[in-house]
Amino acid sequence: MIRRDFLKRLGQLGLGAYGMSFLRFCEKASKSISNEILPFDVKFPATDWTMGIVDPQISGTFKIMSWESAFQFEKWNLIINEFFRTYYPNIKVQLDWGISFANYNTKLPVLLAGGSPPDMIWMHDTRAKSFAAIDLLQELDPFLEFFKPDGWPDEYYPTQVESFKYSNKQYAFPYDYATGGLYINLDMYEKIDEELPTEDWTFDDLLRVGKKLTKGDRQFGLNLGSEASAGNQYWILRSFGGDWFNENLTESKFNLPETIEAYQWMTDLRWKHKVAPVPEITQGRPQPFVDGVVAINADLGAPAFGDLLEDKFNWTIAPSPKGPKGRFQFIGGSALSIPLKATHKHIAYELIRYILSKPENLEIIGKKGRMFVSRMSAYEYGLPQGRLAQKMKNYKKVFYDLARRDGVVVPYISKYQEWDDIYRRNMEMLYFGEELSAKKVCLKLHDATNRFLERTYLKKV
Repeated sequence: MIRRDFLKRLGQLGLGAYGMSFLRFCEKASKSISNEILPFDVKFPATDWTMGIVDPQISGTFKIMSWESAFQFEKWNLIINEFFRTYYPNIKVQLDWGISFANYNTKLPVLLAGGSPPDMIWMHDTRAKSFAAIDLLQELDPFLEFFKPDGWPDEYYPTQVESFKYSNKQYAFPYDYATGGLYINLDMYEKIDEELPTEDWTFDDLLRVGKKLTKGDRQFGLNLGSEASAGNQYWILRSFGGDWFNENLTESKFNLPETIEAYQWMTDLRWKHKVAPVPEITQGRPQPFVDGVVAINADLGAPAFGDLLEDKFNWTIAPSPKGPKGRFQFIGGSALSIPLKATHKHIAYELIRYILSKPENLEIIGKKGRMFVSRMSAYEYGLPQGRLAQKMKNYKKVFYDLARRDGVVVPYISKYQEWDDIYRRNMEMLYFGEELSAKKVCLKLHDATNRFLERTYLKKV
């Protein structure tokens, strides 16, 4: 019996929903799906957003954990509440949100390794591989194969899909596309005789303008971040032709002349040219640009950031510059994951799929969160709206078009946190001015990184 006739017969019997679930399982039965994850046991009607594995009348508590603030979580809450009200009305949702990012990533691995972890968690690209490598996250491939989200993976940003893979397996479903650029204080900038930065500007151009914008220790021309913050300045490193380590993780690249040149350029901004604020100036100022201390600031594209600036001074945005080896632009992102020991794995996957592939929900997330969501066709929802649209007319070009062309993903390896401690201990010497020779620090870090790679990735036990 062909599939159409089979479904018609099931419909005549009043078993259409059950039949669809049954057929879906039959079609996938020959594939390598673990019965422990997706048991061949269909008892309930499937829907567009549920698999028919879990009883719709199930009761209990579904736990969610996130670092999002109350304002940021509003958009997620609308969607989450709608999902449970529609499909699992007897489930009580327990939300643990508003945790500081640092505390979140300290608390999370303890909970994941314990006996009662959350059912769904927010996952950052700096941690995804680390948690997957030590078996704290559920592999999503069986779910993605069995109950495929619309458009997955071809219609999602390839950089974001890859960022949440480990050993070629998917461990999180990306929800955003975060890119970097420059914010400019126009009240300061219009006092110098310079055109606004373009995508063709070089780092030399940026330094020249930074010198003109600097006024002693009251006003600084540039703030491109800290040498001690590895990921945030990776785009600068690549622009000079440098890198951290080779693709196979067999050797450090901190001894390359290009790597040394990049870090020397960053260090000289602060200590030689004095166009970037020293740590004493920024201490206690998480947003020196918002406070009017900095004229040009590198940051993530976020229309919500404009709310902090709207009435303080005139401002605009511009592309980040290109280096000797070309133009590279920061790309980062976050995702949703399921802990390996989660109680409600099937519901968690259904919820993730519902949140991040239903078009109506992507519009809510993009507009309320004012961010680019992970599905490429929904980028318009993340563009500035209303009054900010006029102030940020070139937002799409700066934070979307150029990022699609020049974006570079930070190589957050599975042992990134351990290596980042080594990186930070060395690079803080440059950041705090304890050492002004990037070559000395980079060569020291080169040796330490090689020892780390040998100990961690090369040594077979």
